[in-house]
Amino acid sequence: MERKYFGLTMADVMRLAYQLPVRNGIKNLFCKRNEKAGRKWLKIFICHHPQISVRTPKDLSLSRSRGFTPESVAEFFFNLRTRSGHQHNPARLYNCDETGISIVQNKHMKILGLKGKHQITSLQSTERGSLVTVVTCMSPTGQFIPPLLAFPRKNMKQELMNGTPPGSIHACHSSGFLYFSKRTKTTKEYPVILVLDRHYSHTRNLEVITLARENYVYVICLPPHSGHKMQPLDKTFMGPLKTFCCQEIEKWLRSHPGRVVTFYQIGELFGNAYKRAATGEIAANGFRATALFPCDKNIFRPYDFPLSSEDKDAAPVIHPALIKTTSAEALRYQPCAKPEPKAKSL
Repeated sequence: MERKYFGLTMADVMRLAYQLPVRNGIKNLFCKRNEKAGRKWLKIFICHHPQISVRTPKDLSLSRSRGFTPESVAEFFFNLRTRSGHQHNPARLYNCDETGISIVQNKHMKILGLKGKHQITSLQSTERGSLVTVVTCMSPTGQFIPPLLAFPRKNMKQELMNGTPPGSIHACHSSGFLYFSKRTKTTKEYPVILVLDRHYSHTRNLEVITLARENYVYVICLPPHSGHKMQPLDKTFMGPLKTFCCQEIEKWLRSHPGRVVTFYQIGELFGNAYKRAATGEIAANGFRATALFPCDKNIFRPYDFPLSSEDKDAAPVIHPALIKTTSAEALRYQPCAKPEPKAKSL
C-alpha cells in the first residue's frame, strides 16, 4: 500500500487487526467498543517485523509518480553515456536549475522559550513577500558558475546587485546561456554537457537550442517529473541554500530593529547564504546521489518506481481481513493472554 502511495496509518493497521480474527471466528481480547486492536498490540507487531517503521510521508504529485519510470531513466543514462567522454573529465559536466528566493523567510530557527506559553513568535518582515528567481549551476568537481538573478520589476537598478556573489549577473535566459558558455570556455575540442529539466523554456526555445549548438554545449534533459530523484541541485544544494537564506534574514532583522527586508537587502543576504552553501562537498554529493557522476544506471531500485510496468500488471490487492487463515497463523500476533489450564487426568 505504501508503494501505491496509499500507506496505512497506525489506526488502519489496528482496525484491520481487529477485523481479521472477527471475520475468521477467532477469539481475541481486542476492544469491541472501538473495533480495533490496542497500541500495545501494534508495538508488539512492529517488534516482530523490524523492517517496518512508522514514518511521515512527503508530498508527491500524481504527474511525478507517473513520469518517473525505468524506461525514461534508462533512456536518459544512455544519452549521458554516449556523450563525449564526460566520465574522464567531470569538470565538463554541469547541472543547471532555478529556484525562488523570498524576501520573507519561510521557516524559522528553533529558539528557547519558557514553558507554559501556548505559542511563541518570531519577527518577520511582512505577511508575504515577492520572489527573486535565481539560476544556479554546478559541476561534480565543486565548480559553481556565478548565479543569475531575475528581480520581479521592469526597471533594473545596479544597487539591487550589491552584495551578490562575485560575477553574478541580471539577465534574461538567452543572454544567460551565452554567459554560461563564456564562463565554461566551451570549444569544439572541449564541449560541455549541461543537464537540465524539461521546462518549456529549455526544450521548446529555438533560440536556446541554436545557441547551444553554436557554443558546443550538449543539452541533456532529465526524464519528465524526475527532479526530486535525479536533479543534483535539488538533492543537496537548494535545501541548504534556502535554509541559510532564512537564517541570514533573521540575523538582519535582529540587528536592524524596526526595519524590513526589501529587494535592496536581499542581494547581500543571498550572497552570504550562497557562500555557505556552494561547497565542493555539496556538489560532489549531489552528483553522486543522483548517479550522474560516477554514472550508474542501476542506482534506482524497483521500489523507486511504484508505477512501473511490473506494478501496472500486478494482481489487485486483496483486503487482508477477507483472507481465511488458520487459527495458528491468526493467533501469532495476538496479545499475550493467560493460557487455559489443562484438564487434569484422573
